[in-house]
Amino acid sequence: MIIPGIGVKVKVKSEGGIYTSRIVDFNSNEIMLEYPVNISDGKTGLFYKGETLDVTFVGEDGVMYKYKPTLKRKKRDNIPLVVLDAPTTQNVKRIQRREYVRVSDTKGVSLILNDKVLSGVLLNISAGGIAVKMDKSLDIQVGDKVFCEFLLANSLVGFKCEVKRVSINDSDFKLSMQYDDINSSDREMITRYVFSKQVELRKKGVL
Repeated sequence: MIIPGIGVKVKVKSEGGIYTSRIVDFNSNEIMLEYPVNISDGKTGLFYKGETLDVTFVGEDGVMYKYKPTLKRKKRDNIPLVVLDAPTTQNVKRIQRREYVRVSDTKGVSLILNDKVLSGVLLNISAGGIAVKMDKSLDIQVGDKVFCEFLLANSLVGFKCEVKRVSINDSDFKLSMQYDDINSSDREMITRYVFSKQVELRKKGVL
């Protein structure tokens, strides 16, 4: 059985939209979530017994997983809950990095490499990595491990990345980086941020 842990947030997708929830309890057969809330308007959705949902979560290993459980029932403990089939090694799929959705963004990023603090501009972000524009004069190579730090949704996130690709232009270059050491809370915050940006783009008809 693959369980992300109590308190970990999950994304729930149904015909009614995209929702967020939190794991409150689980056993070998079932997983219990707070009643999911729509990420676009903050309202609870309509869910039905027997409905198949699309659930995404970040495991304790920092990797994103998804599976399609059946909603077994609703229940009320201290709060309203939905009860789903538990994720297992048989029904869970690890999300490959190429499947991560990237959204464009522009904000300042601090990078630390060999005790030097460098400045860059975030170009895009996903649950698997980021792209940053840097000054061309800086000596950064593929394979370098860089600590990145920036504000995201009014919270400071920081994690180690590995430089996977360097694209050189006339006056600057772009670093494409993959998360190398990131805690589950920072990855979950990034995932929620990417989802919210997707919703904004859909409302504008861009995505």
